[in-house]
Amino acid sequence: TRKDRDRDAGLIMSENDARWSVYEGLIKSSRLSPKALGAIQRIFYEARLEFLPSDQKYEDASGKVAAKPAQ
Repeated sequence: TRKDRDRDAGLIMSENDARWSVYEGLIKSSRLSPKALGAIQRIFYEARLEFLPSDQKYEDASGKVAAKPAQ
């Protein structure tokens, strides 16, 4: 329903905001250059992939849907 979609969209936006707060907090507290943002994002992306269950679908770096291979 529209209400469900609105709730899901709000949840996703909230998660994105929280993620950006973590990235920015790491840069600030570690006194890193803002140019480090890409590296921080990549580290979190790779760590997330490591813990996905086998065959879990995700969006790869190019934006395509991929599935984690069975281990």
